[in-house]
Amino acid sequence: GKPPIVFTHRLQQLFFEEGVNINDQDVLLETGKEFDIDPNRLIDRMTSTEVLTRTEWGFTGSRRYGTNALPSIVVSDGGADFRLFAGGYVSAGQLIEDLGLWLSSS
Repeated sequence: GKPPIVFTHRLQQLFFEEGVNINDQDVLLETGKEFDIDPNRLIDRMTSTEVLTRTEWGFTGSRRYGTNALPSIVVSDGGADFRLFAGGYVSAGQLIEDLGLWLSSS
């Protein structure tokens, strides 16, 4: 099959470009079909303890950093003090400029 990143990219495209609710199980299953992903296997993975635990861990971490929009970028000074750098839409040009300023002042 195709690498998982291709499926993830398609989900991002549906969400950000087409405004589709990718939390809808039917949307996930239909999208999976585009990549020959067995619907039963996809449901089993989506409802597995491992995936549910990792998802909750991700949301807990994002709340801790104050992220509440996508995409969110978290930065760190030396790997210790993490903080929200950008949350929500920002153009690539603006993000590059802001990151350049942050890096030059670090």
